[in-house]
Amino acid sequence: MTSPIRFCSDLHLSPKDPDRQQAFVRFLDRLADDGVAECWLLGDLFDAWLGPRHLEMSDYLPVFAALRRASHAGARITFLPGNRDFLLDATFARATGTRVGKSMEELRLGGKRILCFHGDQVFNRDPSYSAYSRIARSRLVRGAFGALPGWAAKKVAGGIRGVSERKTKPFTALPPESVERLRGFIRDGYDVLLCGHVHQPQRLELSAGGRRGVCHILPDWDHGPAWVEWREGVFRNKT
Repeated sequence: MTSPIRFCSDLHLSPKDPDRQQAFVRFLDRLADDGVAECWLLGDLFDAWLGPRHLEMSDYLPVFAALRRASHAGARITFLPGNRDFLLDATFARATGTRVGKSMEELRLGGKRILCFHGDQVFNRDPSYSAYSRIARSRLVRGAFGALPGWAAKKVAGGIRGVSERKTKPFTALPPESVERLRGFIRDGYDVLLCGHVHQPQRLELSAGGRRGVCHILPDWDHGPAWVEWREGVFRNKT
């Protein structure tokens, strides 16, 4: 029997909320006891990430230690970047024993093609966001940001967070153009989509190009630990 897999998104861990950090630490420490061999973190694990220097700060030390414990215990943990922590890189992976992947990654479960991503590029109503995102993620900007002293980097990160909040506000309903992009993934041959960013858990039945599929929008952690779990061929919301 294949071990269950857990998918989380939008934890928005912050040094200002130690209770949420401890909840995530308990979640990681419980993976082995629950028989979970693999965990995917689909972006916005951190409310803000300053790059490699953040590994030396005290903001998230319990989280780093828990990630190392889970990895050393045999859990395969994969992180995909979100709009708040796109500066996570191989340095973070080496320090925590995790894998930092691309913005979108495919896996196969039970003979089905699964596409995982954060969702900020899909669930976006502001035409300027894509340009802003490309610039913020560029090598030039990343290098300039890395050269800033810690206090200045935190100030700039606060500004980036503010832009992200203004341009990616919560939805009362999913934009039709976003749903059409999801249908495009089904048309391209994917059976299941897993993503976050919206902060409102949903299960969408989709059809396109004569194919049918489903999109699971993951819950956030604003009201406590929550995730989607694949177990015995079925995806279910868990808390």
